[in-house]
Amino acid sequence: MPDRLLTLEGKKNVKRLFDVIVDTAVCSGCGGCVVVCPVDALGYDVFAGDGREIDLPYVLDTCIDCLLCMKACPRLEYQYEDLDKLVCTGVEDDLVTNEVFGDYVEIVAARATHERVLKAGQDGAVVTALIAWGMEKGHFDGALTAERDERWMMYPKIVRTVDELLRCAGSGYTYAPNSLALREAAASGLQRMVFVGVPCEVSAVRKLEIAKSKRGREMTKNVALQIGLMCSETFTYDGFMIGKLQNEMGLRLEDIVKINVKGRVLVYMRSGEVISVPLKQARPFAREGCHYCQDFAAEYADLSVGGLGGEGWTITVLRTKRGRELFYEAVRDGVIEVQGMDDFGFQLNLLEKLAAKQRARPNRKEALAVAVAENSA
Repeated sequence: MPDRLLTLEGKKNVKRLFDVIVDTAVCSGCGGCVVVCPVDALGYDVFAGDGREIDLPYVLDTCIDCLLCMKACPRLEYQYEDLDKLVCTGVEDDLVTNEVFGDYVEIVAARATHERVLKAGQDGAVVTALIAWGMEKGHFDGALTAERDERWMMYPKIVRTVDELLRCAGSGYTYAPNSLALREAAASGLQRMVFVGVPCEVSAVRKLEIAKSKRGREMTKNVALQIGLMCSETFTYDGFMIGKLQNEMGLRLEDIVKINVKGRVLVYMRSGEVISVPLKQARPFAREGCHYCQDFAAEYADLSVGGLGGEGWTITVLRTKRGRELFYEAVRDGVIEVQGMDDFGFQLNLLEKLAAKQRARPNRKEALAVAVAENSA
């Protein structure tokens, strides 16, 4: 990786992005700036050769300082009116306004009906079921998501088959910049892709859609559906997986089959044992950029999903016309079953609570002010 700072001289726009976002604690690491660069002047190494995380972009000397990277950044100011119009078109009459976790059409509890999908997926496995069904029906050619290796390192991944999808199913809780897979998807000629990501990644892709740039359109034109994963924070690989689980607790990462969060971090081992880690012991390993995210529920996705403490069910927030139509077509085809929220009051209250808590984090203007002050000190 080149020395980032040596290549910034004389480049006002990208220098500001690095000064106040990348070289501070504000950057989410989503990779949106890398994807939109028209001359491929921004690089991003998910892991260094020795396994160390390098989850921030760096700039190369080919940069033309075109401003597109700043327009894609989810940590800079949003174009709220354009984003709202993009998401809400076609469902205006059914829209429920919510200032805490974003506007929506309907909230339901849902789960997959096929045992193979339920076993592979997280909670109710709605994401896995919806994508698998859509691929088999011809609605989707694949999905942009994340895969993990045997030691639980997470990488962006394009899945083209249901078998690949099932191998990637489930949550990792360390970060993968899924947005980076947009470049490969665009170059491959794949059409009708599902993008799966945490809120910062969803926001970055939406900003690419409204950036009014040829590069942004090229990177997002094949995204047919966006599924947002509710997220308070993700953990660093070196800190949580290596430092906490492997070194401190003595767990073999290769023997972990699933990780979930239900008020505690639950680590499911190949032996059948479930290891419980208090959240207060995991939170010191949260990525710094997560502390500036105010969007818990991926409010600009077509549908947002999360377990929210429920066993075997996924709380699903339907937000857009496209999201609602595809979701209920899958329900009619019998691959997803749905319940109303009457029996899921705890989960609905938890959604409100977690989203409100996250909304109270430092806003973007405050984050930028803090970043500038610390960068100048």
